[in-house]
Amino acid sequence: MPIPMAVQIKHVIEDAVFEWEDDRRYLGMSAIGHCPRELYFNLVDGRPTPNHAQLLRCHEGYLHEFDIVERLHRAGFTVTNIDRELVDPFDDRFRGHIDGEVLDGLLEIKSLNPRKFDLVHHMGPLDVHQDQIQAYMRYGGYERSDFLEDVKQRLFQELSAQAQPKTSIREVSRVTEG
Repeated sequence: MPIPMAVQIKHVIEDAVFEWEDDRRYLGMSAIGHCPRELYFNLVDGRPTPNHAQLLRCHEGYLHEFDIVERLHRAGFTVTNIDRELVDPFDDRFRGHIDGEVLDGLLEIKSLNPRKFDLVHHMGPLDVHQDQIQAYMRYGGYERSDFLEDVKQRLFQELSAQAQPKTSIREVSRVTEG
């Protein structure tokens, strides 16, 4: 009995996602707001291999980012330096990849589930996202950031960030010094 087309397509997509997510040998700036102990072990021992569901959610986020960038282009904005890699000069195991640059600053796009989006809408950006933005601003030399948080096709809101003193990135100095 032949394998149904939908199952074949699912396997092709899953295989492609596994190929896109290489085995990282660095600590990602997007994770810097997480538990310092977890970050240390991920840096020293390597991060655990994500499962299929985690990889597919991550890939869905990438597709969402591409969609937002395309909408910005159609609205007349120029988005440059998509996926630019930022590297800590003190320790090259601390790296990040930005979503792009727009106008005169960093562009970071987050896609959130409706519950988190409502929380952000009422309380402001999540701490882990602010920490990520601050790391990108520090190592990318940005003075400002345009931060878009979106729920799949619902609406998006812009949140701006200003550079904070370099000492405000507690987790960065703990992980990279020593």
